[in-house]
Parts: sequence; C-alpha cells; structure tokens
Amino acid sequence: MFAIDGRVEGVELLDHSETMRTLLPKLVRSYALDALDSQVVLERPPSRDSVQAFLADVAEADTRRAPGIGLGEDVRISAPGLSGGALVHDGQVVHLGAFRMEDQAGIQDDGSEIQRSSSRRRRWFRRAS
Repeated sequence: MFAIDGRVEGVELLDHSETMRTLLPKLVRSYALDALDSQVVLERPPSRDSVQAFLADVAEADTRRAPGIGLGEDVRISAPGLSGGALVHDGQVVHLGAFRMEDQAGIQDDGSEIQRSSSRRRRWFRRAS
C-alpha cells in the first residue's frame, strides 16, 4: 500500500516475496517522484479506515478480462476514482496494481526507467478504457 500526505494512492500486490524484493525499490521510487510534487506535508500514515475503504473499492470495482499477452489472463479494474489491472494465472493473482485516479493533466511521462506512479496510473486507465 502506498500513501502520499496521509492519503492512499495505490496498492501493489505480487505473488512471491522474491518478486516483491526485486520490484519494491522501483515501486517506492515511482511513488516518491509523485510525493516530491506534493504541496502538502503530512507526517502521518493513512487511517486504517481509509486503507480498508481503498481495498474495498478495488475488490468491488468493475473488471474486464482478456487473454494475457503471454500466460494467464489480463484483468482490467475500473471504478470512479480508481484504475488498475492484474495478471491472473491458474486462478492466482500474479500481480495486481490499483491506483487512485485524478486529473493528471499536468504530469508528463518522461520515458525514464523509473516511472512516476501517476504515469503508471494513466497507462492503466488507458488500457481499462
């Protein structure tokens, strides 16, 4: 779960601890880039209720399923204010990423290796549309 200024911004779930260990530094950097743009500085974690509400929104979101590019099934997640997707293989979620959606008009994807979480949000949103 990732939060900026005490507000849940997204969640990343991976099926293996080794995969998480490999990807976590990149994920943290992607959210940190967005945090640097923040005008508010709240040094508190999000409330338990807001975390549970975000996860409930993800669980209740509309889904659209399609065959994956390789193995598995591509699942797109969308709800008002939320976008994301998952790769499911043999009935198990391999990776799930869900993001809070807002107007991201002013943020540009610079093509760097470390992408802002907001850039990844826009990419998920375009695929879900």
